[in-house]
Amino acid sequence: MYMYYLLGYKMIGAILEDDLLEKETNKRYHYRRTTSLLNQLPKDKVKRAHNSFILALDGDVDFKPEAVQKLIDKMTKNEKVGAVCGRIHPIGSGPVVWYQQFEYAVGHWLQKATEHVFGCVLCCPGAFSLFRASALMDDNVMRMYTSPPTEARHFIQFEQGEDRWLCTLVLQQGWKIDYAASADAFTFAPQTFQEFFVQRRRWAPSTLANIIDLLSSWRVTTKMNDNISTLFILYQFVVLTSSLLGIGTVTLMITGSFNAVLKINMFHSYVVAVTPVVLYTIICMKCSNDKQIAAAALLSTVYTLVMVIVTAGLFVNLATEKLYSPNVIFFIEILFIFIFAGFAHPKELMCLVHGLLYYLLVPSTFIFLTVYYMCNIHVVTWGTREKKTEDDVIEETESGNFTNSAQPPVLVRCLQKLGVLAVVKETTRLIKQLLGAGVEQETDGNETESGTQPHVGATIVPRAATRRPKVMWSAPQQKRKRMNPNVYASSAQLQQKETLIKVEKVIADKEKKSGPVQLLKGKYNAYDLKNSDYVGPTAPKMSTYDGKND
Repeated sequence: MYMYYLLGYKMIGAILEDDLLEKETNKRYHYRRTTSLLNQLPKDKVKRAHNSFILALDGDVDFKPEAVQKLIDKMTKNEKVGAVCGRIHPIGSGPVVWYQQFEYAVGHWLQKATEHVFGCVLCCPGAFSLFRASALMDDNVMRMYTSPPTEARHFIQFEQGEDRWLCTLVLQQGWKIDYAASADAFTFAPQTFQEFFVQRRRWAPSTLANIIDLLSSWRVTTKMNDNISTLFILYQFVVLTSSLLGIGTVTLMITGSFNAVLKINMFHSYVVAVTPVVLYTIICMKCSNDKQIAAAALLSTVYTLVMVIVTAGLFVNLATEKLYSPNVIFFIEILFIFIFAGFAHPKELMCLVHGLLYYLLVPSTFIFLTVYYMCNIHVVTWGTREKKTEDDVIEETESGNFTNSAQPPVLVRCLQKLGVLAVVKETTRLIKQLLGAGVEQETDGNETESGTQPHVGATIVPRAATRRPKVMWSAPQQKRKRMNPNVYASSAQLQQKETLIKVEKVIADKEKKSGPVQLLKGKYNAYDLKNSDYVGPTAPKMSTYDGKND
């Protein structure tokens, strides 16, 4: 509704359909070489829409004005650009955020940069992206984007990743999507294992659905979009295939490591590697969501030890093979790509330290996360950043089961017991000392110094995590509160109540001596006393007064 209001009524105005279809309008201005609504509009309206932009943001994103200016520069340099995205830096604290910092870094260094050079970026994240108004107004973009889902796959493609779905429509209409690596934005990422898994349960199926949609319409897309070639479509097909084969690739890698290190035959190694995956699949099919995530956290912790065996098996194979063998060449090549990309971005070099945690969690993200979202593909709720209902808050309040924010998640506790967190923290500290990087001091409000942008490795705790949860009172609880206010009142409220009682005593004493007492307006007047929270059997009694000058 808002998009139609901004892009339709405010941008075009009240133009009748008959006026849009006049032949003189078509001859006067031809904006797109394909069939488009923009070809039917007057030139001044199209120019206004072409030079108007919509900035998409998350509620907790932090950025500088210079970053937005860099996005606009991309738009002004190329009129065919319909959307531009910036560099997203996840911030927060904990190992889950460290994992995402490396994942985001590699994704922007390699994947988005490759898409930007060889074709078009496939997704502009809703956290920090700029869209051209004329691109959104084009045929089959806003009308298709605002259409409700009618089929099963629509719920995955339309609802679970709306930013990627919008970008797919823009690409299919012939617009180019760019990437501005220097436009930095900082947003809070999921800090718990459960939030991370629920978020990726939405992202992964949506990514697969949109890529399959783009590949299925590749003939029309390559004709409509000059920036997407057949080779680029082939590249996306290879990426999709590798993603689908990821769970089997990692399982076979673990199988080979068991065979090399534990000296058991290949069949038994395969059974040992596959059994946890089968058990977790049964858990996802039969148990609740909380139990599924708890089982994934437990298995992820166990598989960190498995990755140690995998690492030992990898080095055993490398030691027994020759230098020019495919395994040795592949290992050196992957290591060189990551290190070179890190040194090419010196301000984000610390993200390479978190690559160790990323490596240890490869089975968790490639195996158990894949099983989790495939078994829960029918769930179309977001699951993250959703407000609790009043009934949920009342149930937690009456039972006393408040969430203890000081208690770390299951994965964090397991990694602490294994000593992995201590190793990562110590390594990070030593590298910071070697590089001479200063750590920003956090203020009492968990904010960085004014005028400075938080660096990539900063661990900032959101204020919401330290706030006291707001309690919503039900009707029975409100009645009990009125009947017994001392139980529910805070210390400040009790002090205010004592003050009101003292005022009542003073008024009563003066009334006995000199008659009705005039109450000062703005102090403790009768209206405030009558409408206070202290109403009931234990509330102070009101004194009589004339009320003429109140």
